[in-house]
Amino acid sequence: MANSPFLIIAGNNDQGTEDIAVKIDPSIPLLTAMIRLFRSQGQTRQAVEICRMGLDFFPNQNEIRMLRALCRLDLGETAGALDEIKTFASEFKPLSAVLKDLGEALKVQEQEPLSEWAILMAGVLDNFPEDAGREQEAPREEKSKSASDSLVVPTLKKWLEQLQKED
Repeated sequence: MANSPFLIIAGNNDQGTEDIAVKIDPSIPLLTAMIRLFRSQGQTRQAVEICRMGLDFFPNQNEIRMLRALCRLDLGETAGALDEIKTFASEFKPLSAVLKDLGEALKVQEQEPLSEWAILMAGVLDNFPEDAGREQEAPREEKSKSASDSLVVPTLKKWLEQLQKED
């Protein structure tokens, strides 16, 4: 069996002092824990670098992608963060149709909390702002709320209450 690849983390931290080098067998839980630790300690650039290396090993790992977006927001790199978020969201948008069908099927089976959740999630995916992050020439007029928008908070609240009752 071939040796698994190793990830070596070394370099300077955000305070300019040197860190020790660590050779690890990369795993998603370890990487995400390290990213969170470095970010919580104010070593955001180091966290971004761990995200980059983690995505080299696991290119479709969305948790690492979202953590990198958070780090970029921390650093004031809004455009880069929005790119990460758009990449993440574009991968999930195709699930909208399936979630709508799932919601309807669950409704027929009288599984109301889950059917409402599936339909709500489909609506969220359908409403991803394609122009997110673009500067606008003039402020957009507020769109009138759709029926699904007005149900979001009450539906989530009802769903959470029902889940808590089941525990």
